[in-house]
Amino acid sequence: MRFFLFILLSVLGLGCSDVMAPISSGASPCQVTTDCEEGQLCSAGACLIQEARCDLDGLVEPGEACDDGNQEDDDSCRGDCQIARCGDGIRRTDRVLGETGYEACDDGNQRHEDACANNCQNAFCGDGI
Repeated sequence: MRFFLFILLSVLGLGCSDVMAPISSGASPCQVTTDCEEGQLCSAGACLIQEARCDLDGLVEPGEACDDGNQEDDDSCRGDCQIARCGDGIRRTDRVLGETGYEACDDGNQRHEDACANNCQNAFCGDGI
């Protein structure tokens, strides 16, 4: 009976984790995903490379930073399920001037001295740059 219980718990993944080999040698130990590096996921106490996933079903799942269910790149959640940010090279059109996240431009480069400053606002005479 005890052997049967051991097999059942092992199959279900509910016990004896101390006798299981690590999933990947060299994997960093973790308790939660925030203990891991960017692009990794905490699973079974080890940081694992997070599988890229973007199924656009409207549900945020492992591998997705966001999922708004559409392929639009110009809103808060890009079509690749990554959160839109200033500097990603895609101008957001879902915000208007004065709203948080508004981008007048987004050229995706680190040149602060060109027509689109690094804060995603158009350069202008007298802006100090």
